[in-house]
Amino acid sequence: MSVNTKEIFVRMDLQQIRNFIFEGIDAFEKYNITYNQRLQESTAPMIKRLELLYKDDENELSDAAEEFYNALTVHTQRSLR
Repeated sequence: MSVNTKEIFVRMDLQQIRNFIFEGIDAFEKYNITYNQRLQESTAPMIKRLELLYKDDENELSDAAEEFYNALTVHTQRSLR
């Protein structure tokens, strides 16, 4: 059975390719979830904390969550350079 590497890479997203190259097959299997799932999983504790802090004010919660995601985006962009 031959392996068509071109087809494999077409079906993978960039994060999966990166994990496979840098960490091997074990990491690939461990992190075989979508980017959105990883984002939700990693930010869930902070979002829960914000919900507790701003449970009485939906507008403040929205503003705080937006600031959190903006800061996360800036940090991510800087770490990719």
